[in-house]
Amino acid sequence: MRNIKDNILEMKNISELMVDLGYTAIFLKEPIILKEVEELHHTIKRLEEETVKILFKVRESDEQRMMLMDLIDYIKDIANSALQIAELSKAKELPDIVNDILESTDKRVIVEKISPKSTLSKKSIGDAKIATFTGARIIAIQRDDNWNFKINRDTI
Repeated sequence: MRNIKDNILEMKNISELMVDLGYTAIFLKEPIILKEVEELHHTIKRLEEETVKILFKVRESDEQRMMLMDLIDYIKDIANSALQIAELSKAKELPDIVNDILESTDKRVIVEKISPKSTLSKKSIGDAKIATFTGARIIAIQRDDNWNFKINRDTI
């Protein structure tokens, strides 16, 4: 069984990813990204249930327990909102202003195709030092029709 800190940290990280993926789902009109947000939402719910069970087994003051419960609820609220944002990708048509907003934000969705001849080809994200050189965070990789959302520094 995991601990409270690890669960809440994972919930926080997942909810942040869900927000990024939610906006990306709208921008790219990609149902597979919406499906991933839905799956991550289920993970958040599972982690919440597991964490609450642990919270009532450990020695914490009522005040600290309530504070942790509030934090879990706030993270869950973020995850719920991210899911609702992602569900907008199912709309047949969005107001033009939505695309204007998504294109004008500080965080941008950039879709890049890496050719087999690229210096990035066959390198891990860590070895290519993507974050160091560009400040970019890779949240998904599509190869043919397959999407990978489990990205880390070792991902090729």
